[in-house]
Amino acid sequence: MAHTEFLYLILALLGLVAGFLLFRNRELHIQNLDLSDRVHAQADELDAFTVLMVFDESWSLVHVNSMFERRFGLSQEAVLYKPFSLEQQNEAGGRRSRAYFESIRSAVNRDGLWQGQLYLHDHKGVPFWLFAKIVVQSQHEQTHYVLTGVDVTELVTSKERSREQTAFGQEILKTMPMALIVAEHRHNRIVFWNDASSDLFHLASSQVLMHPVSDMDVEWNEKVLQAIDSATEMQMTSEWLEQTIVRNDTSKSCNVRVMPIVVSNIRANLIMITDVTTIRAMEQRLRVTGRMEAMGEMAAGVAHEINSPLQFVKNNLHFLHDEFEMFQSLDIHFEDEKIAEEWDILKQDFPEAIAHSINGVERIATIVSSMRMLSHPGDGSIRRFDLKQMIHDSAIITKNTWKYVAELHTNFEEHEEPFFCYPELSQVFINLIVNAAHAIEEKNIKNSAEGEMGHINIATHWLDDAVVIRFSDTGCGIPNEKKTRIFDAFYTTKEPGKGTGQGLAISHDVVVRRHGGALSVESVEGQGTTFVVKIPFLKDKDPL
Repeated sequence: MAHTEFLYLILALLGLVAGFLLFRNRELHIQNLDLSDRVHAQADELDAFTVLMVFDESWSLVHVNSMFERRFGLSQEAVLYKPFSLEQQNEAGGRRSRAYFESIRSAVNRDGLWQGQLYLHDHKGVPFWLFAKIVVQSQHEQTHYVLTGVDVTELVTSKERSREQTAFGQEILKTMPMALIVAEHRHNRIVFWNDASSDLFHLASSQVLMHPVSDMDVEWNEKVLQAIDSATEMQMTSEWLEQTIVRNDTSKSCNVRVMPIVVSNIRANLIMITDVTTIRAMEQRLRVTGRMEAMGEMAAGVAHEINSPLQFVKNNLHFLHDEFEMFQSLDIHFEDEKIAEEWDILKQDFPEAIAHSINGVERIATIVSSMRMLSHPGDGSIRRFDLKQMIHDSAIITKNTWKYVAELHTNFEEHEEPFFCYPELSQVFINLIVNAAHAIEEKNIKNSAEGEMGHINIATHWLDDAVVIRFSDTGCGIPNEKKTRIFDAFYTTKEPGKGTGQGLAISHDVVVRRHGGALSVESVEGQGTTFVVKIPFLKDKDPL
């Protein structure tokens, strides 16, 4: 009997435990239903725009709304009460680490709230952004984490695209070949400075940003200063204005335009500067070339006109010479002693005078012939030339420049193959001979040795694929710091009024660009200079 009562007691206790457990589970179920009802009530209002996710204490999903299903492409059955983590939805993007999401959970547990942007992926790996808020909700000793999030992918993408476009635009402006300077109105301080500005002014952006334009140490001309004032005060855009900018002994021709602009509600001036030095040089070369062509045509015409009467004079002098020799052979006697004396003087001096005259006429004929050869405009195409004759003609044409200061020597290597070039090559030879004469003259003046004769040596050397012509002089030489600029347009080492800075620039253009050759210089200051011209064999076609 005692055993039976003890058994009933055990069964009663087990029944009480089972009843308590059933009651507790029912209570928990009711609490969950209460929470679910509240969540559903919120979800009904937010479903169309907001992702709703409810996590339990272990961060497992216990509820999602339809927006979640649409955005993640996952059904409730696929995610509820199953492992689901935010970082797993982010692995494809690589933008956030696991530690980042751990920090979010820690913040929620600590503060009961977190909000910010989440970068996630749907089931196909397509990325999207949520502006999310996570709050802690506790009831009946039960904690849930409620995440609500608005899809801001389009907004974030638009901002990123805008930032990328802004960065792209800034990079374009930064690397544009035109110098761009932006100076705000209030203090005229520079707030933008691109690479072309640094190259033009030899100033780094760190040296000018937030400094007034006046600190740039540039002598702006009066019209540019007026344009800056007009843009600031009257919002007027200027025309393109000419401005010379000098930096490190380098002078550059520029065009400047000033335009008022508004950037982020800040009024400023945009100063645009284009370096037109090369264009101006090209324009000057074209003008010089045009004048040279006109002078060449005129010289060719004059030479042609001189040649005919010169031939008459030469023929008549030879006639007089021959006739006088015939008279000399006659036995002529004059009774008048004075006439006889004059006749003797005439027989002695007349042949020499005729010979000098014939020699002078022949020299004139040589000069005229050289002028006709070098000044003939032709059709601008490659032609066959006698290189030795071209150099010889150039020396004759320039003789008045060098004959009082130097002796000119030539050393021509023999070469049987025909030589083709453009007619402009003769202008290169003329320029180099004239430069050599001026260098010798300048040295004599510096050394107080006027009247002392220097030397100009011209030598040719034939290679397998080109001919090299060396023009050497014993002049003043070129300083090392100036060697790199002697072929620049408008740059000259001569005293003011002596040179235009165009001769060597044009020569370089003719040799390098026109012929595809090379023009270099070797010089020792105080001892002399050698210009080396290398012309490749062009045959009969244009290399350009």
